[in-house]
Amino acid sequence: MKKNIKLLSILCCSLLIGTQLNAQCNNAANLDKTFGPQNNGIVFIGTNWKGNGSILIDDQGRIVSSGSTNGGDFAVARLLSNGILDDTFADNGKTTIDFGLEGNGRGGVVRDCQGRLIVAGCQEEGQNKYVVTRLLENGSLDPSFGTGGIVIGADGNIANISGIKLTSTGKIVLFGSLTSDNLIVIQLNSDGSPDTNFGTNGSTEVDFGGNEITLSDFAIDGQGRIVIVGQINVAGFAIGFAVARLNPDGSFDQTFGTDGKIIINVSDLEIRANGGVAITRSGKIIILGSTITGADQMIVAQLNNDGSVDTNFGMNGSTTIKIGTSLQGDGGITINSQGKIYVFGTDTADDIFVVSRLEKDGSLDSSFGNNGTKTQLNKGWDNDIEFGGGGESRHVAGNTPVNVAALKEKVRIARLKKRIKPNFHAKRL
Repeated sequence: MKKNIKLLSILCCSLLIGTQLNAQCNNAANLDKTFGPQNNGIVFIGTNWKGNGSILIDDQGRIVSSGSTNGGDFAVARLLSNGILDDTFADNGKTTIDFGLEGNGRGGVVRDCQGRLIVAGCQEEGQNKYVVTRLLENGSLDPSFGTGGIVIGADGNIANISGIKLTSTGKIVLFGSLTSDNLIVIQLNSDGSPDTNFGTNGSTEVDFGGNEITLSDFAIDGQGRIVIVGQINVAGFAIGFAVARLNPDGSFDQTFGTDGKIIINVSDLEIRANGGVAITRSGKIIILGSTITGADQMIVAQLNNDGSVDTNFGMNGSTTIKIGTSLQGDGGITINSQGKIYVFGTDTADDIFVVSRLEKDGSLDSSFGNNGTKTQLNKGWDNDIEFGGGGESRHVAGNTPVNVAALKEKVRIARLKKRIKPNFHAKRL
């Protein structure tokens, strides 16, 4: 049975270009005109907000958007399924969290089994500490979490927190980078305290031979193992994907690569690991990135369970997708219940948003769009996509804002009407 799948995206845009963007979006054929207070498919959440965190859809179809304010506070909004701000949440649907110093909410938001929202990011201004807050169902800070609803890490070596997920037992997992250019995975107990049974006193640092690593994304597989993906840079060149897998206790999985880590390059070109990672039901790892030498294009690679390149996928382990003149695979990746792979990207030169669908074997699905690819949106949409419908909502990937050109910004949420069969169950969280 077909069901309507709603496609959501956050847009960060300057007030100076807001009118132009609004006109372009209203002319988009796929916007759901039943969504939003003006029935135009678009919701403006507020000024001075950055949609640089993530979005999720809860089991009631409500939409949660997280990010930051220009003043460095965390920002969270909740909308009803029709795009109207939920006045039962915080202050007419919106709240900001001030934790003393300027920071960012780029780590995103997750919802636990009790309906509480957990938002992650980090302190800036030289403090370099992770910050996690938990909100009750009504949007107020949860006093049982940390100190008054806020946890600030003790270590001052956090450069960025880019992801948050919950384990099947309710533990909180953060993924980020250190000031030393290594990556880090941090696990907290449900009350916000460090899980000292994970890694070393609650965290595991991941290095790749002293090379600079740029963080990308992480996922948790069906066995509770944590797969992290970054971009390895040597002498200023992005030479490939850096992938590591941790056991549920934070130790490196010795069955993966060499000592739990592997560096791969499935192209003769430089590769930027800026897209995301998803895990198939059989445990294969799919990575999205971009080539950055010559003609920019999206690149999708698949690894076997042991970390080796799956040469049966695409052409010797990867598929490249070229649309426009400067396509970046920076939007995210998800897998539907048939095993088909959706990847999202942006062409910054031509101002288009690209969605491609691949078969399980890595070939483009010719039944989707124009030979497997559709251009959906343009002009500055943030790269965080959410599929909702059938109770199978999942956060997909990506949280990097684009086209932020002024001090005052608006966050927009739009919904597109698409009929896609079957429903998404997306990558595991």
